[in-house]
Amino acid sequence: MAPIAAKAFSPSVATPQQLEAWKSTASWSEYDSSDSSGRASAHKHVRALRVPALLSEMCKWQYGKASAMEKVQKLELHSKDKYIKNNHEAYVQLWDDYHDMHDPNKKGEDNRRREGVKLREATLLYKEVQTAKEAGEREYRLRYPHLGLKDRLDSDRRALRFILVKRWNVLLELVRRLMPLSDGYDPDEFEIDSEDSGIGYHHR
Repeated sequence: MAPIAAKAFSPSVATPQQLEAWKSTASWSEYDSSDSSGRASAHKHVRALRVPALLSEMCKWQYGKASAMEKVQKLELHSKDKYIKNNHEAYVQLWDDYHDMHDPNKKGEDNRRREGVKLREATLLYKEVQTAKEAGEREYRLRYPHLGLKDRLDSDRRALRFILVKRWNVLLELVRRLMPLSDGYDPDEFEIDSEDSGIGYHHR
């Protein structure tokens, strides 16, 4: 799993400095389209048109859907914007983390089948995805500070918002489903600290 900031934080109190610190800790600038884990290249998977959950989100669009979907694909494949490229690499890595956690046949480091999902790992992943979504929202508002009807009618804006915000919402909901919500557990009620003794979580 990608590293998280020294302290995960609630989106409602996140500051630009905290978001910047998280991006630095997550090493976005060091991501590559392939990695030593043997996972597929970022150019071969986790494309919005190939993932049912992401495709379903785009199909909700009522106006200019075809044009916006085409621009989403271009942002995924051909964007020269450094922030968007790094955002996508982060998305691919965290999606892979989710997939590894969700896959019942995934084997651990000891080559044994995993015994379910560890709550702490799922909470860590949830916080990372939540933080990335907040960073994307802030970046979008920096680029388009005046939100309005154009965010739904302009295909460029819609595609960018999907990349920076909407698809992160989809992943966040998928990660949330890994948790025992029926038992009243709410990951938003927990803060994660990184200490010398390891990473743990405590109720607010």
